[in-house]
Amino acid sequence: MANLKINVALLMVAVLQVSAQEQRNQNIMDLMFRVLVESVQSNSTKAFENISPQCYKDTLQFVIDAAFQQTYAREMYYSSGILRQDYDLTWNLKDFGDFRMCRGAEVSVDGNAFTGKYCLSHSLIAPSSYASIAVCYPSSCTDQDIQIFVFEGVKTIPSVPSDVTTETECAVRSYQLRLQDYFAIVLSAMLAAVVIAGTIYDAIQRISKEVEVSPPSPKKDEPPVTNSELAASTTELVLEEMKEDGNSSRSRASVCKEKLANALLAFSMIDAGGKILNTSPSKGSIGCLNGIRVLSMFWIILYHVWLFLALAVTYVGNPRYVFEEVANRWTAELLWQGDLGVEAFFVLSGLLVSYTTLKQLDKCGGPRKHNWLLFYFHRFWRLTPAYAFVLMMYTTLTLHMGNGVHWSYWFGLQESCQKTWWANMLYIHNLYPFPGSTSECMGWTWYLSVDMQLFILSPIFIILLYK
Repeated sequence: MANLKINVALLMVAVLQVSAQEQRNQNIMDLMFRVLVESVQSNSTKAFENISPQCYKDTLQFVIDAAFQQTYAREMYYSSGILRQDYDLTWNLKDFGDFRMCRGAEVSVDGNAFTGKYCLSHSLIAPSSYASIAVCYPSSCTDQDIQIFVFEGVKTIPSVPSDVTTETECAVRSYQLRLQDYFAIVLSAMLAAVVIAGTIYDAIQRISKEVEVSPPSPKKDEPPVTNSELAASTTELVLEEMKEDGNSSRSRASVCKEKLANALLAFSMIDAGGKILNTSPSKGSIGCLNGIRVLSMFWIILYHVWLFLALAVTYVGNPRYVFEEVANRWTAELLWQGDLGVEAFFVLSGLLVSYTTLKQLDKCGGPRKHNWLLFYFHRFWRLTPAYAFVLMMYTTLTLHMGNGVHWSYWFGLQESCQKTWWANMLYIHNLYPFPGSTSECMGWTWYLSVDMQLFILSPIFIILLYK
């Protein structure tokens, strides 16, 4: 009875393959199904001898259940990608399938349970033509098992050489928390607690001040207090308090309490939010620079959209249109020159540093009396804490914040950060490892390193300008 069921299933699979070949596009799983069916029919499993027994058994069960239209098998089959037959015309060699449907498929047969395992196969099916197609296999299969299945299936394509190279990357269902992840969680929780405490303290202080300043309600028989009388009484109270403070020395405990309160208020969301949303220009600011910032930022964003489109063209649904139509437009030249927008920010940074420092030199009496150590420390302290926190999150918890087709790339990115994070903190990662690369840890922060290096050299030119 079991052999009859298998033979019927194989016949139905053959029928499905014939109908699929008549279609314009073909599910990549059909190629693997055909090879597996032929190996079972010929009783020759040499091509699959390196596949783990459990994976082979579950995959064969998957093929049989797909022929009998079992729900989980249909989910796994249709969540795989399509190999387009017109790829030589459209240049479209990728199909990521359905990530969630594959991972949502699950079955239990005779006490043996498995779920769908989503993988992305990369195959060189033609010179300079890499096909990135999604496949869905039982979770009992390893990455190497699935790569063997893909290789045996893809090499049956007539136009593909027999020595075709294939690579497979599979999505991980869950990631184990590491020691550095626990450290990031604890530090983030402590920071969140300080922010909440500072915000609550700020709110209480603001409410208490409003209560103190608000005038008392007049009695029925007494005339209402005028604003001038209120101002006079408030001035007297302030003078009396100042007199008392001047006569009595402040205790060390009160000084420490005041410093602690100010430090806590520095983390207040109310105070920080008010400063961020404040649009009033500060004294001595150069208003026209804001327009240059906005235009340069728009230019840089548009340039990076175009840059990512060019670098990740294999992920685009119409790559031939991008190469032949969009890239050849005369307007594309403006996009390719978007790096000039970054240079505009270097000019603005140098202008503002020179402008503010020259004013400080006038106040303090020249370069010899200027505190250059504080000059450097202020810049480092202004950037590094926020930069370090983002770097920590990027290197640790970001891996656990999502999942998807290319989410496994985070492994390589985080490994790079774990090796060279100190170069970021010293603002030299644009030079180390020599000669530097924007593909290393948080590569886009090369701007911060270059800006810091130029800032370190700036006093040389500022002093010459002052003299």
